[in-house]
Amino acid sequence: MREPARVVLLGGEATLEEASARARALRERLVQAPGVRQVALLGEADAVLRVRCDPERLVACGLTAHDVAAALRAGSPARSRPRP
Repeated sequence: MREPARVVLLGGEATLEEASARARALRERLVQAPGVRQVALLGEADAVLRVRCDPERLVACGLTAHDVAAALRAGSPARSRPRP
């Protein structure tokens, strides 16, 4: 015999990021409820960061677009250099 499933749809005036944060918080509460075995989120927003680099400033700083991408992935500045 299959166990019952429930679907909860969230909506409203929140941004996609806000709705995703609320859904994750709700998931944390639901997984603690007695009898809940699994909670899955669908349609959750992933963080996206778009960066436009000025090629001339990159050259002036001795950086490449690869340096910037690596620094963003690492979560730290590419190099400690004064700004031109």
